[in-house]
Amino acid sequence: MFVKKIEMELSDVARLCVPSGKVWNVKVRKDNGKTCFQDGLQEFMEYHSISQWHVLGFRYDGNSQFHVVICNTSASEINYPCDLHDSEETDKESG
Repeated sequence: MFVKKIEMELSDVARLCVPSGKVWNVKVRKDNGKTCFQDGLQEFMEYHSISQWHVLGFRYDGNSQFHVVICNTSASEINYPCDLHDSEETDKESG
């Protein structure tokens, strides 16, 4: 039901933002009244070592951007380290 409320405002690409600051661009697929993440989601899952028993919490922040919290099998939030390489790349791009 939640997706129906935001479906029209979602672009073709969603941004998944995790607490470490890393941002993932994931393709949004809309087909036959269903909306799901597609291209890029597998890489997101592999990078964070997400298995079938992990729980992901999504908060929609608008503009096709989601804040994602990843919890382990004990339902405790996983605190991933900041990716220094990505931070350096972001700094180079912005200035």
